[in-house]
Amino acid sequence: MTVYLLMLVWATSVFAAKTAELKFTKQTDLPNIGLSIKLMSNSKTAPIPPPSVYTYTFNDQSGSTWKEEKYEPWALWYATQHGGRWIDSYNNALTMAKITCPCLHNMQSKHVTRARFKSLTDAVYSGPIEWSDEELRNWVKDFTKGSQVKSERVTISSFKIKDVIRFYIDNDPTQMSYAFKLNTAATGQAKAPGNYFFFHIKLVEGADPNKTLRALNSYFIKSIQMSKTKGNGTRTASTKFQIKKRASLLSRRNAPERSAEFIESRNQVASSIRNMKDWWFINTENYIILSNLSMKHKVMVKELQTDIEYLRNAYAKVIPPRKEISAVSVLRVFATSQEYLAYVGAEHQWSGGLWMPSKKEMIIRPIDWGKSKDQRARVKRVTYHEAFHQYLHYALDQSRTSVWFNEGNAEFFETAEIRNKKLEIKEDEYKAEELIKMIAANTVDIQSLLKMDYKDFYCGSDEKRGENYTLAWGIVYYLRKGAKFDKPASHTKLLDNYVDALWKTKDPAKATEIAFSATNPHKFQKDFISFWTSKTKRSSARRNKIFK
Repeated sequence: MTVYLLMLVWATSVFAAKTAELKFTKQTDLPNIGLSIKLMSNSKTAPIPPPSVYTYTFNDQSGSTWKEEKYEPWALWYATQHGGRWIDSYNNALTMAKITCPCLHNMQSKHVTRARFKSLTDAVYSGPIEWSDEELRNWVKDFTKGSQVKSERVTISSFKIKDVIRFYIDNDPTQMSYAFKLNTAATGQAKAPGNYFFFHIKLVEGADPNKTLRALNSYFIKSIQMSKTKGNGTRTASTKFQIKKRASLLSRRNAPERSAEFIESRNQVASSIRNMKDWWFINTENYIILSNLSMKHKVMVKELQTDIEYLRNAYAKVIPPRKEISAVSVLRVFATSQEYLAYVGAEHQWSGGLWMPSKKEMIIRPIDWGKSKDQRARVKRVTYHEAFHQYLHYALDQSRTSVWFNEGNAEFFETAEIRNKKLEIKEDEYKAEELIKMIAANTVDIQSLLKMDYKDFYCGSDEKRGENYTLAWGIVYYLRKGAKFDKPASHTKLLDNYVDALWKTKDPAKATEIAFSATNPHKFQKDFISFWTSKTKRSSARRNKIFK
């Protein structure tokens, strides 16, 4: 669990039932699915997380090892049908889809590669499909994950659409779903596609289904027509946020220096927001940054795209990648905390940022309090932390690492400062103060921390979890910046030895054991405490410029 916790207090507002009704006001083109519709007032695009990745490791008789990334077939199928999702200020949700093929069942395996999924789908559904009402009900059941779906054909007073079917999902009045086709006889729609489209409304508790139904018939359904925007909604990097010099550099570097896999992964991420008007992306050498931040955050975004590459070089200096990193590193920054929470789920509601290996995304929550300068500093600090988790995942070929090493290094890089094209790691004054308190209280137990798994590290009280983070940071800071000043300097290779042992054994606990095997645990704790209680040694460590 690579989660950086940021404790915040949130208050939830309860809206009166009469204020939670849907209103459709803003006509919007959705070029990637070929529709133009009216969106809900005060609604924002709600991106869906990418399909979870399941990494399989294989070995052959010669001893060679390789990995394959696989996915749940349903998740891959859902992504091919999904056309967009919007949530209004009351949490009413609208989902659009383009019905192109049924969900394949009985694939003989729980997870499949993207290539395998595409080949199976193409083999079964190679052209336009004629749908029966039963087949459409099954499609709706799969798409909405409903248990029971009933349907009826309805008459709608709009010449723009035809073959309208209403679906009733699990007898739930808060869910309203329709399938329809565009009418090619309507003006301007002669070239409209012949497939069915679909929309699904999920009402917040307290909203009146009858009023919503009237709004759908009077405003939303009548607004549906063929998109007037040419093309498929393909997006290019934001010219407002992209640093021009970096864009020029990338255009010269991209093809010769990056693998086809890297370029394809970057293109896949960029295409994921092709229908999301509020969202934009920019590219750096190793990252793609996705966001819906407004122009008032332009300074922070430009600082991020520069600084994150400095940090990437620093990560690589202390932990060189053991294999080529063949996937783009994804950084998603939300404009509001509400959007962040809706994306990451209730279990991560207290987090300030996450690296989610299963989604292959680093996700950052905006800071809603303080001055702009403080907000920028806090967002960058969280990004530096989570970006280390992300880098380590790829640099060690997805090997599971010890929590003390993973979190300790992530905390270490939080305090990075970049000035005049130079990176320096500062001593964290707050953590140093807390660590001195722990030493004074005789609560520093390094051996227990080194043996902790992720569950043990994160569980317990907030105070205990904070102590774990502080001690992990203190160990890594000492080993990276202070151990060289010991006499004799016997601990300077511990972190490198750990990485070597981990790469060889693929066992985090064994790697820790090997790295510390030549070190007397009592002496190590004594040297550690001696460093942190010595003003002279800490002063020398502060002046130790490990990145030049």
